[in-house]
Amino acid sequence: MKAWLRWVAMGLACCSVASAREWTSVSGTKLDAEFVRITGDTVTLKKPDGQTLGIRRQLLSAEDQAFIQEQSGAPAASRSRSRASPPVRR
Repeated sequence: MKAWLRWVAMGLACCSVASAREWTSVSGTKLDAEFVRITGDTVTLKKPDGQTLGIRRQLLSAEDQAFIQEQSGAPAASRSRSRASPPVRR
């Protein structure tokens, strides 16, 4: 039974480490953190020390923005369509 618990604990530890990644700002600043969520244009990241911080999406590299898009599950095309004005009926 104890061996089983060790395997579960090791698995959970590996999973939590695997979700952290290196983020890069458009100015080149790097940060190791875990993606938490995106709300509007604010990306919430969790640093290894547990501190969370909000960063404007536009301040992150194109690669990081693509990762956020993939994680949030909403394609960029549908986002841009939702902001566009409705079609004009004639």
